[in-house]
Amino acid sequence: MTDVIHEFGIIYVATKDGHEAAQALAAQESLKRNAPHVPATLMTTMPNLAAASEHDFDLVIPVTTEQGFQSSRAEARLDRWEALSRSPYEKTLLLDNGFHAASGDIAEMEQLLENNDLVLSPAASADRLPEALAGHLYETGMVGIRRSLAADALVEQVVVRLREQL
Repeated sequence: MTDVIHEFGIIYVATKDGHEAAQALAAQESLKRNAPHVPATLMTTMPNLAAASEHDFDLVIPVTTEQGFQSSRAEARLDRWEALSRSPYEKTLLLDNGFHAASGDIAEMEQLLENNDLVLSPAASADRLPEALAGHLYETGMVGIRRSLAADALVEQVVVRLREQL
């Protein structure tokens, strides 16, 4: 676990390709326009991106990526969950690189993390799913987590399960 540098902040993860990196930079520009007070960290495997992004992000953390699985999307999903365990924030909002948040969204998530260890949104397509799955599927494009023993254990459990599925 990385040392905490702020109470609340956002992390973006760019580990697979330049498109992912460009999306993270665009999302960060949007964040700075809508919520300039919120610190943001980029976790990336791309040294050139890390150097170029230091003025855009409050912190850039070099990371390694998972490779050798059949799906780069699955590898990227695993990278994102592993990034949560390295977050420099007490309360972290992990955003998908294509997610452009409004200041109200950010404030609402931060408030929800005051009393909850984990905050997820129900899957948008839940109405098209079998009834047995209703209420059991969640979006992972925006994950809020507050550091606690339970949250740390949950993140570790998700990482283990994702590895098993790959």
